[in-house]
Amino acid sequence: MIDTVTEKVIEDILSTDKSILAGVLSVNQSDLSPIARQKKFDSKRILDLLYLYKNELLLIELKAVPFYYDIISQINDYYNELIALQSQSKLIKTKINKIILVTDAKKRTFC
Repeated sequence: MIDTVTEKVIEDILSTDKSILAGVLSVNQSDLSPIARQKKFDSKRILDLLYLYKNELLLIELKAVPFYYDIISQINDYYNELIALQSQSKLIKTKINKIILVTDAKKRTFC
């Protein structure tokens, strides 16, 4: 019997062993530094993972489900929250890359 893997389990794995995340993202793990996990914004929304990779931030949204369009709105909201923090000098001012990791995505979903 196979149990369902939850988003929290995936997040635990990726934040515990950055070599796995580095492999998923095809980046050098020595250039990857964690900034935040489960960052709660004033809006009460919570982003999954935020990493510094070289001179840019990686905003990572995890879903233990197949892709659905509302994820894009969600990560864009987090992006805007981070931009606001940058403008308040509460977060390093650098490029923010948005990354969505899902269990499945079909080409027809994007057409």
